[in-house]
Amino acid sequence: MRKIILIQGRKNAGKSNYINEKFNELKTNHTIIDIINKNDWNTVIYILENNSNEIIILNSGSDSHEIINGFGEIINKYPAHIIYTAIRSKSKNPRLYQWMIDALNITTEDNVEVIDLEQPEA
Repeated sequence: MRKIILIQGRKNAGKSNYINEKFNELKTNHTIIDIINKNDWNTVIYILENNSNEIIILNSGSDSHEIINGFGEIINKYPAHIIYTAIRSKSKNPRLYQWMIDALNITTEDNVEVIDLEQPEA
């Protein structure tokens, strides 16, 4: 069973900021296995390992099919126990949302949580 945390929001809602802050929080007591796209705040992928040898992946990229496909390849390479990923809101961009859902290959065994960064409209 995987724990998947979907950091949901429109463009510029703070998804990448959330992912990078979570990485800074986790890196102090986890082993960094790899960092992909290290110099690109909006597409960086962090792969960490905790003391129980569980793999944690943090992904900030959700802006295109190509970026999402690249993330899907990382998921296949590193069998993660915990995944934090940016995802566009289904209501705002259903195509990007569905591509990310497909890349995650979510099953009924997975525990999925959504953190919604959308601001309610005034």
